[in-house]
Amino acid sequence: MEDFGAFTRELDKLASEGPLSNNPNWEQMTVDIEERGEARSWGLTSEAISELSGSRPVQNIMARLEWMYPDYTIGLMPECISGGACAPLVGNAIYHGQDFAWHVDMDPLRVSYGPWVERYGWYPNRRRGHPLFASVVIYLDREWPEEYQAETLFMDIDSGVGVCVRPSGGRAVLMDQDVPHRIVAPSAVATTEDGSPRPRYSLVLKLVLWPKLAAARPSLQGVRSSSNGPGDGQVLRLASRACK
Repeated sequence: MEDFGAFTRELDKLASEGPLSNNPNWEQMTVDIEERGEARSWGLTSEAISELSGSRPVQNIMARLEWMYPDYTIGLMPECISGGACAPLVGNAIYHGQDFAWHVDMDPLRVSYGPWVERYGWYPNRRRGHPLFASVVIYLDREWPEEYQAETLFMDIDSGVGVCVRPSGGRAVLMDQDVPHRIVAPSAVATTEDGSPRPRYSLVLKLVLWPKLAAARPSLQGVRSSSNGPGDGQVLRLASRACK
């Protein structure tokens, strides 16, 4: 992925102050489903997210997405959609022994009532003429051996069949936000040189794609190949079934 080196340099700055418990850029407040009372995992603080959101690497990723999807206007998810409860950019650090739930990032059928619903209503993702909710997951570790695990699992609810994506430096997954997914924790062998547990880092950009044609049915499929655009890397697109 173009700008992978820039992303890892940004990560080095944010994670360079020893254990995350002593690092002011991180807080143990991230949870997949609030109502389940799960143990919280490590994520970037709101201050670190704000700094990263305006960084050159994020700007370049957004420009690349605009190139891949010329029929859409693309932006980070406005906070009015979630009432400020869901950040448009999330940095994750996951460790061995943590447990993660199946969840979706967001579903336009389930957003809280507010300015967004007043304008667009509640609707299934991929409805014709409506904004599409999508996410980009970027794996940030330069090297992550297979035995360290920490894969991301994606599943189609109707069939019970899905895919498994292994972390790889510079790999990105572009998905509809209503695709159910969960993280597998790193294995016990994922350690640093001193034997301490090693976290697996990722960055998630939560996006809205506005179709430029009012009658268009939004989709992540059928776009320009990312390999022909600026930069290089691996981009996997995952979409739920198109709504009827």
